[in-house]
Amino acid sequence: MSRYHVDAMTRFSGEKSILFLVTIFLAVHDGFSTSDNFSIRGSSSVNQSKREDDKGVRIIASETHESDNLTDNNHQSDHNRSIDTQIIEELKGNTRDFLADDKIISKKDGALFLTPLIEAGQIEKAQHLSEVSLVRDIKSFAGYLTVNSTSGANLFFWLFKSQQGKFEERPLIVWLHGGLAQTAMFGLFRDTGPFYVGRDKKLKRRKYAWTQKYNMVFVDNPVGAGFSFTKSESGYPTSLKAVTEDLYKFLVQLHRMFPSFKQNKLVLVGESTGTVYAELLAQKIFEENKISDCKLNLRRLIIASRHTDQGMLRRSSSFLFELGLIDDFQRQEIAGYEEELRAIELIGNATESGIHWAQTVKRIKEFTGLRDTLDFVHDDIGVYQKKASSWFLNQPEIKKALHVGEHEFTENSAEAGEHLLRTPWASTKSAVESMLTDGSLPILSVYGQLDPFRSIRGRMFDDYEWPRSKEYFKAKRCQFMVGDEVAGYYKTTGPLTEVLLRNSGHLIAAAKPRWALELIDRFIGDEKSFQCS
Repeated sequence: MSRYHVDAMTRFSGEKSILFLVTIFLAVHDGFSTSDNFSIRGSSSVNQSKREDDKGVRIIASETHESDNLTDNNHQSDHNRSIDTQIIEELKGNTRDFLADDKIISKKDGALFLTPLIEAGQIEKAQHLSEVSLVRDIKSFAGYLTVNSTSGANLFFWLFKSQQGKFEERPLIVWLHGGLAQTAMFGLFRDTGPFYVGRDKKLKRRKYAWTQKYNMVFVDNPVGAGFSFTKSESGYPTSLKAVTEDLYKFLVQLHRMFPSFKQNKLVLVGESTGTVYAELLAQKIFEENKISDCKLNLRRLIIASRHTDQGMLRRSSSFLFELGLIDDFQRQEIAGYEEELRAIELIGNATESGIHWAQTVKRIKEFTGLRDTLDFVHDDIGVYQKKASSWFLNQPEIKKALHVGEHEFTENSAEAGEHLLRTPWASTKSAVESMLTDGSLPILSVYGQLDPFRSIRGRMFDDYEWPRSKEYFKAKRCQFMVGDEVAGYYKTTGPLTEVLLRNSGHLIAAAKPRWALELIDRFIGDEKSFQCS
């Protein structure tokens, strides 16, 4: 075992240090250091933003335009990769003037708990009370759904109706975010939602928002992430099975609250660690649909930057070396950590595996000097937006609009993460094999060409056992074209389609928004469009 690892384990040993360890793990996995500074004009204190209207949160709807440089990132950058924006709408004055105060009814501490209304059959009231008034032409709903009444465990969601067509006829996408216990609001603001927080503290419209064509719900999962919370410690899930149970209960309640969704296509989208939740939830829906009265119309499963285990990191040393980001001495050190990680995995110690993984990533960050190790091409792609959206969501006016009461927004929940690491993570391989064998659910696996932590590109399903596995292994590889651009490459057999997206790291939708939207449009519309000619 390396001296670095021994020093780290010695420094962090002891049960009392586990929360600190998980905090480091979450921060490193987040892609930026806990020491990064962040400030937005007028955000030094809530009281200051309240006193000075010109420094308060303002809602501006600005349409983004893709820049002509290498990245088609939707977000402004510290490195002169700014985007051209045009103001198309300004909601007068401070956000406080536009929040529908009459729709905020306090169930407890100002938070809106919708489960009692759903159980009482007061569906219209639940919909009405959960409406969010931020941007006039974007219809959305937010609040809490209780998944364990005994422990007081509640999942927060923010649901957007499609902006185009009749929402009753549009698919419903469920976004399950990555990170061990990271908020899904980052997926909303950074990746796919209708708007993001600009550097002027104003909401800007996203040009390639998925919510234009699809209903979309972002759920803070597991309990403890983002605005989700539990009243007692027993409400934190301690296994992937428990996380899956909570998500299934959430979805059933959501479909009862919005009955029209029962006939819509249901699409599960998982990103990074969120792919674990998505895969297990898909299997759970398969099982429950056989016996439950509330059958969920699951029609697609999309897994982006797929996470299987920490061993996905084991080839990063060679990959980073070949790209010139580390030298040979650094490669050897990282390779040593990878060997240690492989040994830890054989023991099945989830906690130590997570800690070791975090320390390895931290070392890579020190060697490369990159701000965001999840995307070393555009290494600031998620750093600013995460911090800006966190600041935005903790503003009193915004919390009131989202019906969360006094509950604080948490980017990464160390406590929720610590509970999840208490049990070794079961592999999702058997669940995916079962769905592939059944063959009725189209599955899209997409990953970035330059993802440093998914360095087994194109080999992810090689050892999976299903009836068409040999056929898939030999399947023809074709070009994924967007207009006259080669956006990537794909191959498909039966229900499984695998796509590599060019010039993208771990954060696919953030790095390549136009290509990512085109990809899901084709797959959701007709998965057969990926048949090679």
